[in-house]
Amino acid sequence: MSEPSTSDTDGDAAKPSLATRLSNAFAEMLGEQPAAATDDDEPSSSVESAPTATVDAEELTPSGNVTPEGVVEAALFVGRPDNEPLQATQITAIVPGLTVDDVAEVVGSLNARYERRGSPFVIIHQRTGYRLTLRDEFAGTRRRMLGRSRATRLSPAAVDVLALVAYLQPVSGDDVSTQRGHPSQAILRQLVRRQLLRIDRDPENRRRISYRTTDRFLKLFQLSSLEDLPRVPDFDPSAQ
Repeated sequence: MSEPSTSDTDGDAAKPSLATRLSNAFAEMLGEQPAAATDDDEPSSSVESAPTATVDAEELTPSGNVTPEGVVEAALFVGRPDNEPLQATQITAIVPGLTVDDVAEVVGSLNARYERRGSPFVIIHQRTGYRLTLRDEFAGTRRRMLGRSRATRLSPAAVDVLALVAYLQPVSGDDVSTQRGHPSQAILRQLVRRQLLRIDRDPENRRRISYRTTDRFLKLFQLSSLEDLPRVPDFDPSAQ
């Protein structure tokens, strides 16, 4: 391969990196000034990562007055650290004698109880598992509590990562790190916990994962679809 000419090299040096261009476009969409470059991969103090929640079988195993129904409810409340739905088989693993069919029955019983009490909660089935969430009629309360401004209080590094995934998805963690020039796994995990990103696993190799934005990402940033993302000059996602 021939060496680039001096003029080409100078032009490339003057042109911001892809990560910077995407991040700047994303920041402008949020009504913010483009953030200064930073090597800090940890979230800023205004973006506190939720504690990594895991289901501890020993702690949740029924004992005393604790019922299997209570354990199922507790497991759904805790959820998974990657924010994926809790699978029925994961629930049966922590409740001795409970079957997958029993889980469905318990979920139905819990939902009936929530409805009788006028509870804001409901257990829904998504793809491969269950999730404890708020009823649709309480969506306004959730939006007011979370707020768009809270959702967008991200460190400059987190904005970089979110912008790269938004424009390049599906994209691997390694590719995000390469584009930024810094390790990005910690920030990717933080954004998954905040439900702005989700993980896709390769069906043929479950260890191979990629990242995409979520429906919550679209709602919080008031986008009808990814087509509403700001256009970036000289950028073609299909060519990446």
